[in-house]
Amino acid sequence: MARRFFWSIVALAILSGGVFRVLHVEHRMLWSDESWTALRISGHFYGDVTRLFDGRRHSAAQLLDLQRPTGAPMSATVSGLAQEEPQHPPLFYLLDRAWAQRFGSSIADLRLPALLFGLAAMLAVSWFCFELTGSTVVAGSAAALMAVSPFFVNYSAQAREYTLWATGVSACSALLLQALRRPSALRWTAYAVAMALALYADVLMLAVLAGHVAFVFSTRYRDRRVLAGYASAAGIATALFLPWLIICIRARSAISADESWTYTTYPLQLFIEKWCFNIGSVLFDAEYGNMRLLAIAIAMMLLIVYAVVRMFRDEKPATAWFVAAPALTIALPALLIDVLVRAHASTEPRYLVPLWIALLVAVAVFFGRRITSDGVVRNVPWLAGFCVVLVLQAASSAGSSGASMWWDNQDHYPSTSIAERIDAAGPSPLVVSAGPAPEVLVMSHYVPIDSQFLLLPDHGHLPHHLKRDTFLLTPSVATLAELRAGSAYSITPIPVTELASAALTGFHRQLRSGAAASRPTPVPLFRIQERSHT
Repeated sequence: MARRFFWSIVALAILSGGVFRVLHVEHRMLWSDESWTALRISGHFYGDVTRLFDGRRHSAAQLLDLQRPTGAPMSATVSGLAQEEPQHPPLFYLLDRAWAQRFGSSIADLRLPALLFGLAAMLAVSWFCFELTGSTVVAGSAAALMAVSPFFVNYSAQAREYTLWATGVSACSALLLQALRRPSALRWTAYAVAMALALYADVLMLAVLAGHVAFVFSTRYRDRRVLAGYASAAGIATALFLPWLIICIRARSAISADESWTYTTYPLQLFIEKWCFNIGSVLFDAEYGNMRLLAIAIAMMLLIVYAVVRMFRDEKPATAWFVAAPALTIALPALLIDVLVRAHASTEPRYLVPLWIALLVAVAVFFGRRITSDGVVRNVPWLAGFCVVLVLQAASSAGSSGASMWWDNQDHYPSTSIAERIDAAGPSPLVVSAGPAPEVLVMSHYVPIDSQFLLLPDHGHLPHHLKRDTFLLTPSVATLAELRAGSAYSITPIPVTELASAALTGFHRQLRSGAAASRPTPVPLFRIQERSHT
C-alpha cells in the first residue's frame, strides 16, 4: 500500500511540474536574455540592431523580424555566437532555431525547447540517482523533487540553455557511473559523446568535467584499465569541444567585458543572503516577500544542508564524493573569484546548475533511504515528511508560475504594463528610445503591431513635429536630463503597474551602483508633448 502511494505521489509531482512549466511559458514576461536568444536564432547580429538607432522611425514588425528565423543559414547562428557571445556555445541555439523554423517563433514557441529539456532533466536526474544508489525509490524521489523544484521550474521555460545543461550534467554523471562499474569501449564512447554535447550546451560544463577527472583519478588510481578508458573518453570530449574552447580563449577579453556587470560588489550581508536564498530555492521559493514564509524557506535550506551532511555520514565515501565533486569544482572557484575581485557572479544561480543538482540529489538520497526498509517502502512517517516537502515545493512553484515576473528575470521592467499604457493611447503610437537595445527588442513583442519606434543614437535629439501619441521608453537619467534641457517638448512621467514583488524591488534597490547618469530612471515611461508657446 505504501509503495503504491509513493509512486502515485511521484507521478502526481511530475504531472504538476509539467503544468507549472506550461503556466510559466504562458505567463512569464520575456526578458532581455531571451530576446538575445531570439536574435541568435534569427541569424542576425547585434550590429543589425544597433544600426536601427539612427534617429529614424522603424516599425514594431521590423524589430520582430530581427528575432525570427530568416533565410540565413544555420552557420549565421553559430557565427553570431562565436563573434559576439562565445561564452554561450551553440547547441541550444541551433536546436531552438530548428524548432522555431518548424513550429513558429512566438514567445511560447521560443521557450518550448527549454521546457522539453526541463522534462528530460527529470528523467536524467532519476537515472543518475538510480546508477548512484541502485534504488528505484531514490530515483523516483529525485524525479519528483526536480519536477516541482521552484528553481528548475523557473528555468524550464526560459528560452536559454540551462535546462539542456542540467540534462547534460545528470546524463553524463549516470553514464560515467555505468562506465566505472562495467568498463567497455561502448560505455566510454557514450560518456565522451554526452560530455561533448554537454560542453556545447554550456561552457561551464568544463567544471563538471574537471570534477569527474578529479574523482576518477583520486578514487580509481590503482585501476589502470579504468584510468586509461576514462582518460581516452575525457580526451575525446575535450578534443571535440576544442574548436569552441579556442574561440572562447581568443575572445576572453570580450567575454570579460560582456560579463562586467557581475563585477559590481554586493554588500557582505546581501551576498550571504543571496547565497542562502539560492540554496533554499531548490526546495522553496516565495521571493521571501512574506516573513512568515521566510521561516519555511530557512527550514528547507537547513533540510538541504542536513541531507548533505547525512549523505557523507551514511553513504559510501565514493558515493558522496561523486555527487560533491562537480558541485565543488564549479562553486568553489566562482566563490573564490568573487571574494578576491569583489564581484557577485557566484550569486547568479544559473551559473551553478551542477551545484543545485547535487543538492537535490542529496535530498533525494536522504528521503529515499529513509522511506524504504530492506528495499520496501514502509516507513510512513518519512513518507509523510517527503510529501510535505513536495507540497511546499509545489505551492511555491505554483505561485511563481502564475506570476508575470520573478527573480530570474533580471530586467524588472514591467513590459506588459508599459505596453498597455501605450496601447490605450490610440492607433499607431510612436515610441522614442535611446536604448538599451535589448529592452527595445522585448517591447516589440508587447506593443501594438502598428507601433512605430523612433530609435535615437547616442546624444541624439528629438526631431521637430512629433505626432501627438508619442512615448519615451526607459531613458537613463542622463538622457532624460538632456532631453528636458534642450527639447522643444515637455516630458511627463506615466505611472505603470509595477510587476516585480516588493521583496524583489527592495533587494535591487539596495544593489544599485555605478554612475547615476547611466541608470534607468525609476519611471520607465514618459509622454512627450510639444511645449505650448505664448
